[in-house]
Amino acid sequence: MLCKFSYSRTVLWVMVAVGIVSAAFGIVKYRFLPDDAHNLSMLTGMFTGLGSALSFSGLFLLVRQWFTPAEKRRQEEIERNDERNQLITALAFQASAIVSILCMGVMAFVFVGLGYPIPAYIVIGGLYVQLAAMLLAKRIYLKKM
Repeated sequence: MLCKFSYSRTVLWVMVAVGIVSAAFGIVKYRFLPDDAHNLSMLTGMFTGLGSALSFSGLFLLVRQWFTPAEKRRQEEIERNDERNQLITALAFQASAIVSILCMGVMAFVFVGLGYPIPAYIVIGGLYVQLAAMLLAKRIYLKKM
């Protein structure tokens, strides 16, 4: 059985706002780039594309939520708050966190092997931030429960 997930309106509006800001940043930054900065123009294109995709998908989900009957929304909320579905979501996040830690560790070694120490330090810093966030969340949840 697939776990259905419906977003709250606040999350969808934040998604639309982040998408618009990202797309606007990409467009404005592209206008002021020199002609020979091809890698930066590709990066600004990715910002624009990702921002457009975020804003359009957020708007689509808002419109879909607007036209969904109230009874169906209540049923989806009950399914979302079901303990089994919450456990499935928590396990999926746990698996993705483990995979991201492993990928970041491999990326750090690859950057060092290629002779790029600064990106390796950035990736290792990201690992430390992730570890600190996990320890902080664990401490907060242990106090709550």
